[in-house]
Amino acid sequence: MLEAVFIGTHVGDFAGLSATGLQVRMPYSMAYDVVEGAITALRAYFPMTAPRSQLAEASRSVSAPA
Repeated sequence: MLEAVFIGTHVGDFAGLSATGLQVRMPYSMAYDVVEGAITALRAYFPMTAPRSQLAEASRSVSAPA
């Protein structure tokens, strides 16, 4: 089992949003099945709607008038 943080930069179209150049940061976890020293399966647990929500919120903040 692995718990980690995904960090990336939005450089291309994603979930209907054009590239913003903004950074996203998301916790995730991976579960691995290991048999005789080899990974035979893995399962990723990641909030799939969270990256788009983060990008949409950040885009609104960046484009909001001061």
